[in-house]
Amino acid sequence: MLSYPPSLSLAHLPTPLHEAPNVADLLGPGQRLWVKRDDETGCTTSGNKLRKLEFYAAEAMAQGADVLLTAGSALSNHCRTTAIVARQLGMEVALLLEGPERPELDGNFLLMALVGASVRTVPEDSTYSAMDELQDMAEKLRAEGRKPYIVPPAGTAELGVVAYAKAVEELLGQCEESGLRPDALTVTVGSCSTYAGMVLGAAVWSGSPEPPPVIGFSISGETSRATAKTRRLIDETAAYLGLVPCVAEGNIRILDQYRGEGYGKADPSVYAFIHDVAQRTGLILDPVYTGKALAGTLAEMRSGCLQDAREVVFVHTGGVFGLYQKRDGFDLAWQAI
Repeated sequence: MLSYPPSLSLAHLPTPLHEAPNVADLLGPGQRLWVKRDDETGCTTSGNKLRKLEFYAAEAMAQGADVLLTAGSALSNHCRTTAIVARQLGMEVALLLEGPERPELDGNFLLMALVGASVRTVPEDSTYSAMDELQDMAEKLRAEGRKPYIVPPAGTAELGVVAYAKAVEELLGQCEESGLRPDALTVTVGSCSTYAGMVLGAAVWSGSPEPPPVIGFSISGETSRATAKTRRLIDETAAYLGLVPCVAEGNIRILDQYRGEGYGKADPSVYAFIHDVAQRTGLILDPVYTGKALAGTLAEMRSGCLQDAREVVFVHTGGVFGLYQKRDGFDLAWQAI
């Protein structure tokens, strides 16, 4: 059993778990797809980042912080959520964003600007250390008499992993209540902390020697790199929680063949898939994260590592605001009546 560190109640929990409608022809015979709706953790704070911020914000408040700092891209769901949470808690927010000097007022960045986030930008693909830059920003704030707290980029550290170990406890509890015995859980892998938390949580909370496999779909890095980072995050979090090692190497299973050209880049097939799923189910995916991961999940259910799975749960981690900054990728038409 896990003993969790202090957290705030920010997300709307538990998030729904339901079977995905109208996708039977995209699955193998006798298979069913379920969706854990972590895109519904809130409204403007929707997505997986809010679960992590429940822990980071609690630590920040315990330390008497009056400003939250974090880093990401101008498309960042994490930076948008951090900015809004900071304002909800009466704090200032300062962001380090990778992208153009003056990002377009759209999508996630529009919401960051709307709540009055202070922003420092660095050019895309530049060589820099986000944590070094954040430490520099924090030192300048301390010199002004402020009390900054740095939220790790993407929430990727022990508390972010803990948040998704706890989320798996919630998910498996919902499965037990409904009589669902999932053969696998699937999720996007970006910064790895959500995935690491799910792997750790499945090992701790499954109640059986063989936890349900957690299959991760990388949207940026190669399998070897993502696996090594996941291993490190799990080990660091287990040590932080005082756990004996409980995750075998074989429990970390990350696929990278659905990432396309990498982070933030999607080919027309991904946009077409997102459009198809939206029309079939009303489920809104995004081209950076969940579109690739769900497309990979369905492909693997038809003829891959999940072809023998009967019941699969896909964890929808959000990202809807990113759609607005990617609108040019869609070929949409509608009929006037």
